[in-house]
Amino acid sequence: MVQMPQRARGGEIDMDNLLSFLEKFFDQVNLGRALIYTGAGLLFVLPIFMLFEALFCPGSGAGLEQDLLNHLKVPLEKPVYLLIGSYVFGLIVVTGSYPIIDSIQKKYMDSLEENKKSKDNKKANAKLIDVGSKGEKEPLNVNYHFINLAQKGQTGTREPLGWLITEYFRFVEAALYLPMGILGFFAIFSFYFAAQIPNYGLKALIYGAISMGIFLCLFIFFWFFWLKKVVEPAVFFFQNAKLSLIKGLLKSKSSCFVRGHLGRLQ
Repeated sequence: MVQMPQRARGGEIDMDNLLSFLEKFFDQVNLGRALIYTGAGLLFVLPIFMLFEALFCPGSGAGLEQDLLNHLKVPLEKPVYLLIGSYVFGLIVVTGSYPIIDSIQKKYMDSLEENKKSKDNKKANAKLIDVGSKGEKEPLNVNYHFINLAQKGQTGTREPLGWLITEYFRFVEAALYLPMGILGFFAIFSFYFAAQIPNYGLKALIYGAISMGIFLCLFIFFWFFWLKKVVEPAVFFFQNAKLSLIKGLLKSKSSCFVRGHLGRLQ
């Protein structure tokens, strides 16, 4: 049960209580993530439903456009199944797309390694080395330290700024998963019109070619512009925020989030 934040003396809401309330609320509801996953999955599931309708149910003969509307009505008349299927398929989209985020995170770490070689950045990055259990030096694992220092790691509590940074990741997810859903939508729609070629011939072929052309144009835009100009900067900002928080907590030697964890960092 999430309790409303208590008011401090003077009638003002205690910010620590407010952040704790928001953290628990979004942890339990997690509406943003559910909407992103469901939206991405819906863009796949809806044309898949229509494709199966076109393959296994005879057309009305009233025209390609009318058949398209009739096939669209079928999944919309079962919204509960549609939403459940969309969320489940959204998880598949996330699983298939996350390696893109992972590769950008590795690229960020590689850029840190390059910066460390610079004399100007040597002092600023003095704490970017992990020390393994046998004393060996390893590249800094930002995700590991962020989870343990800024989230519910060994201390059993969470740094409020760490929670806010984690919530920013919803934007990163939306910037990647929803465009992936749009790409899937037009790709599957191309197969839908291909399935209608036996019934409507050249007209279905033209519609399918248009849909495939839109998919190819969006794919080029996504791969050569959206990833470079939107997704990559968003992931870099997310990683940099985590790193800045880690370095800030390391400066606070008395912080309860750092105590018992500093042994792995130099």
